[in-house]
Amino acid sequence: MALESLIKTPILTRELDFELTGFGVFVDDELTNSDITVPFAEDLEDFLAASNRLKLFNFPALYNDLEGFFLDTEGEMRLKEFRRKFRTKFPFLATLDQVVVFFMPADRQPCAMSCFFLTEVLSRIMEVYGQTKKLTERFRRVEECFQACKMSFGEDADMSNQIQVLNMPTELFDTLGPTLGKKPVLNLYQRTFDKLQSQYSNLPSFVFLQSAMEKIFTAHR
Repeated sequence: MALESLIKTPILTRELDFELTGFGVFVDDELTNSDITVPFAEDLEDFLAASNRLKLFNFPALYNDLEGFFLDTEGEMRLKEFRRKFRTKFPFLATLDQVVVFFMPADRQPCAMSCFFLTEVLSRIMEVYGQTKKLTERFRRVEECFQACKMSFGEDADMSNQIQVLNMPTELFDTLGPTLGKKPVLNLYQRTFDKLQSQYSNLPSFVFLQSAMEKIFTAHR
């Protein structure tokens, strides 16, 4: 059975369909009092005109743009208020794996983004070259780490899981590079990083993954 990346479009349920239909009105209301031109206005217009299935595919990137807009133009308090309203009005959208990262404690966000990165790389490698025991075990380990990242305050989260996964992008490259060739692995790393950048670039903690990628590319190019 294929192992799926965490960076995937979820199934369009009735609840998500309903929330996506109402999201446009919510965004319009939130942006009404803004005197600043929305830099992603064209993307927002395309999003609102799309089917709900396509909206669900593009939603994480749009949410990232909205977070960045409110933080840059109106400050952290406004962003917190936007998040509160969003989570209240759209509980199903807010609990999507790719969106919940925004609401994690800041010290857990690098763990979650690293898990997204790793499952995407591993699933693509296994799709092309086939599953091996070691790759499958690593994939399952990353999934376990992601669940640890998602644990709520007060829960007995195993911090060793979170610490371990932060070094895995470099360790995985050192494993794959000699076998598959550095250039193909670097290309896959770049594509995966670009995908995550479109979804999390406005999170301050994204700098962790950015720094990790820069170190890998500097060392091997």
